[in-house]
Amino acid sequence: MLLQRRSGSEKAVDIAFVIGASGAQASSVFSRMVAILKNFADEYEISDDKTRVSLVDYNGPAIARVFFNDGYSKANFTSFMSSIPGPGGQSGTLSGAFTKVRDEVFTTQNGERLSAENILVVLTPGNFDENSTEIQNEITNFRSSAVVIVFAITEEPGIDKWEKISSGINLIVIPEPSKDTEEAKKLLHAVNKVKEI
Repeated sequence: MLLQRRSGSEKAVDIAFVIGASGAQASSVFSRMVAILKNFADEYEISDDKTRVSLVDYNGPAIARVFFNDGYSKANFTSFMSSIPGPGGQSGTLSGAFTKVRDEVFTTQNGERLSAENILVVLTPGNFDENSTEIQNEITNFRSSAVVIVFAITEEPGIDKWEKISSGINLIVIPEPSKDTEEAKKLLHAVNKVKEI
């Protein structure tokens, strides 16, 4: 297992989360995303020397809310997730969130560790064009930087779309509504699959 659950010694990991929702059901979708993230975070020892976390929110124009060097623990990261403003006003774009991750999150100035495994976990309702030049360029940049991309899609069905942008078919999770605690474990399993890529 690449990531260490609870305790023990494994390779350090820097996990960046991208989260955002838009559309008619945006508030309820976003609440599900937060619940999934809280359950996911509960499975890891989040600390400066083990798993570091960051978070980009694209409910509006993309903003990096947490950086790897912010020193979050499991408790304060989980608490912080409850305070993220929900969707409203101008919606953001996934490509904007990817740009924010590349420019501000996966940087040594903001705590990225060169010796750590870089994982990008994207929670999205799926309402974006996977063939857009902006998204394809960002995916290419992540792959050239050895960032592994894991997707959790809360709304839009179909797997073909996700194969183009995830780092592997086994790194796509489609959470089933009303089972967010269990679904967080699927996301956890997908992230742990990173070592098999």
